[in-house]
Amino acid sequence: VCVVGEANAWPAAADEQGLGHELVHWVARRVSTSETFDVVAAPDNAISPGTPDRIGLDTERMKRGVPRTELVEAFARFVRPSDVICSWGTYGPRIYEESHGTLPRERIDLRAVARCVAGRKIGSFEEYAATIPSAPGTGDAPPLPDGRAGRRLGLLVRIVESWRTPAPTP
Repeated sequence: VCVVGEANAWPAAADEQGLGHELVHWVARRVSTSETFDVVAAPDNAISPGTPDRIGLDTERMKRGVPRTELVEAFARFVRPSDVICSWGTYGPRIYEESHGTLPRERIDLRAVARCVAGRKIGSFEEYAATIPSAPGTGDAPPLPDGRAGRRLGLLVRIVESWRTPAPTP
């Protein structure tokens, strides 16, 4: 299950005021079936001025989000104990768990795997994903969620699919 989390993130100086990073958008796709999870949680704190543009969701959509506890409860019903959580780095899973969510123990940091596969520095997430062709037949999948989380989820799925598909033999 590929996951991406987005936060209402204030600058580091705001941490002293109790304004840190709070999960506001959690998306996931089960690669084997294309089942998709997409929930926006209303922030508890004021929305950081840079958050809407950075995550690609407008302020009103975030304000209309569900309480974060509902997001966590809904994802607990979506995820299975046998799922392997795939993320780009550890930020998404960390902010989900800081929201009192529980994830399966089995996890893959796709960024670390990509570095091993490439055998070199890989650049940004978007730069690396641009080097991965779309897998055949992925046009049949349901639409991706909105915002940056949806775009990144699509890239994660594309990377996983490319690694699952055997390379053609010469």
